[in-house]
Amino acid sequence: ASKHHDILLLDTPPALVSADAQIIAACGGGCLLVTRRHETRLAEIGEVKERLTSAGVEIVGAVMNG
Repeated sequence: ASKHHDILLLDTPPALVSADAQIIAACGGGCLLVTRRHETRLAEIGEVKERLTSAGVEIVGAVMNG
């Protein structure tokens, strides 16, 4: 798919529940964090950010899903 498209978005299980998100993000060019309004805690975002950046993943942005 990357031969035909400039940007690919891959949905993964939650990063704190499964290692899939970290593995897939490490293979890609960057990561877009998606959080849930009134559900995701700042500490959880910090933990996910730390896990991803320690794996060499560039976080390119974040989205709050209402």
